[in-house]
Amino acid sequence: MKTSKKLVSALAASVVLIGSLAALRSIQAPASERPPVPADPGARTVRLLRAQAFRIDQPYLHAWRSEQPEVRYGYLVALATDTDLLVPRQTFEPVLFAGAQTAERVNHGETSGRVVAIVPVGTRADGTPEWDLASRPFWFGTPELPERIDAARLQTELAEARTRGVRPPAPREFAEARRGRTSVLHLHDRVELDHLAADWIEELSPREADLVHGLRGL
Repeated sequence: MKTSKKLVSALAASVVLIGSLAALRSIQAPASERPPVPADPGARTVRLLRAQAFRIDQPYLHAWRSEQPEVRYGYLVALATDTDLLVPRQTFEPVLFAGAQTAERVNHGETSGRVVAIVPVGTRADGTPEWDLASRPFWFGTPELPERIDAARLQTELAEARTRGVRPPAPREFAEARRGRTSVLHLHDRVELDHLAADWIEELSPREADLVHGLRGL
């Protein structure tokens, strides 16, 4: 019975996230007013500004990946990069990667160059989380729909990124991103995670006020 309830909860959360992904894509200028997709997304710099580890009581499904793995642990991160990478589109766009994982972009960030994202982390054989963010490079990969990216494609993208010289954040950058933050933040559900993301977006990308209100359920 407990397993069934958890599965229903995860599936329900996945439906909400897929709807959120569609909504995020819908808030955009007409195609004629949008700049073309950058030809060199993987060559752009992505800086880590903030990183908060979390664990969540009610897991949800990672809808920004083909297999939709269950998310129990992860990081909420804030990143800085070029605004033309962050322009919202209804078609293929540069996918944000964090090591061998797709990152769920919570906001667009095309007006600020600041994007808040969720990076799921896996678990070891003994069930403990792999808090390995310090070893993960961040980059924008080949334009695609993130929900079509599977494990094999992740490994291909990661190998290509390493060949191009993409590296994890420098130790000082990672330490600064974690400075003053709770070691692991305990959250009840995805709603609480969205509220934290809204606080960050309000501060780092204030022109996205409508999104902030939506995340807060206002």
